[in-house]
Amino acid sequence: MRVRDAAVSLAFALTMACTALVSGGDDGTLECAVVDEVDPCPGDLQCVGGVCQDPMACRPMGVEICGNLVDDDCDGGVDEFTPETNEACDGADNDCDGNVDEGFDNDLDGWSACNFENPALVDCVDTNPDIHPFDEAEGGPLEECDGADNDCDFAVDEALDDGTRLCERGQGCFPDRGGCVFIDCRLPEVVCPPRHACDGSTEPAVCRLVMEDCTMDGCPTAGQRCDPLRLMCIDPLPLGAACDRDVQCASNHCFSTAALELSDSDTSGATNVCSLPCCSDADCPADAVCWAPGTGARACVLRSLLGMGSEGVPAAQACANDSQCTGDICGLVETSGYRDPEIFMTACRGSAGSGGRYQGCSRGGQCESGMCIETRFGGVCTTACGSADDCGDTVGATPACTYRYASGTSDADWVQVCDLTLFRSDDGEGCDNNRDCIDSACIDGRCARTCCRSDQCGTDRTCQPVSLNGRWEMHCVAPE
Repeated sequence: MRVRDAAVSLAFALTMACTALVSGGDDGTLECAVVDEVDPCPGDLQCVGGVCQDPMACRPMGVEICGNLVDDDCDGGVDEFTPETNEACDGADNDCDGNVDEGFDNDLDGWSACNFENPALVDCVDTNPDIHPFDEAEGGPLEECDGADNDCDFAVDEALDDGTRLCERGQGCFPDRGGCVFIDCRLPEVVCPPRHACDGSTEPAVCRLVMEDCTMDGCPTAGQRCDPLRLMCIDPLPLGAACDRDVQCASNHCFSTAALELSDSDTSGATNVCSLPCCSDADCPADAVCWAPGTGARACVLRSLLGMGSEGVPAAQACANDSQCTGDICGLVETSGYRDPEIFMTACRGSAGSGGRYQGCSRGGQCESGMCIETRFGGVCTTACGSADDCGDTVGATPACTYRYASGTSDADWVQVCDLTLFRSDDGEGCDNNRDCIDSACIDGRCARTCCRSDQCGTDRTCQPVSLNGRWEMHCVAPE
């Protein structure tokens, strides 16, 4: 039997056995078709391109397969560069140039639109060099309110990784309206939550809670106000009463008892009490004093409450500037009060030394106020302050009212004093940390000025004790 006839017979037998078409070609090859993933070719042959052949043999007009050490296209080269082959995003070197998945950076920003091993590093918009995964060295890109995934993290218009708001307090992200805009419940995109209604009497209009027996316009009984927690109209709570929100108090201020160092036993376990920020006793009702316990907080506290402590009402009268002292200055005083036998506070007193504000010093006794602080300009005498307005002007620096452990104090006594700063952001301007701000307080991404009364804060904020780095300070912030 001739070889060709034998091949045909073998092909017929394999076809019958494996239900795959195998027939003899005119050139002696075995033509094949794989059926049900079964290769019908005999021996070491494989069905490639419809023909049974040696897998190590080349194929004219074939495609070079990189890395298999075979001359796949019969051109005499093994795994050679094939520029006519397009690189695919598949984790392989398709064109045999030694590179894998190259050529996918159309916007030339250094980030590839293909990363087969780590999809988190894929440039999600390869036509815009400003959009790519976050680069630690570059510090960006940061997410913006524009309807795009600026940092390629598969999220759009989300808050920044450090928790910083994408928009300012009171604003919402509406890319179709130009980005961050103040939230107005009249916008079709804004839906008030349950039991809230859109109050158009303000600008912008805001969603307000609708109480059971009171409305956005107030309570039916004169003098009462809406309690957002009890969902009912209440009589305003007096100074010293337990509270949870500012609006519950007649003084419109609800302060932490921890900030004021008030004992649980004296406040019946309350964690917050109605109070009032103060610069001096003149800001308080007759039955209260301006209590400055050395924590950094200061507020009107009932004399009867302070009298419950072993030290009673402090003899020294708190102050925030010299104008509050008749014939004396507002300086550092060591006194006792309530439950603390040793408190350092700013109170009316005679001069401790001769050095005036911002004059050089090495110790507090050299200064009229008894306070000497270290600044970038060296040691200088300082004075008490309620806000930066109390600190006057100086050449070459910006006056500020910051918190310091003034000379003569211990780590438990934290007071407001005039300071000097350079090139810092003012009240209300954006910030990343406390060092960015004139008064060294960055709260919710905005600089907050130091204060001792709410009338120093404008109409949209109040003066409240704020915990910063584990210490209390009085700053202008949005009411709660």
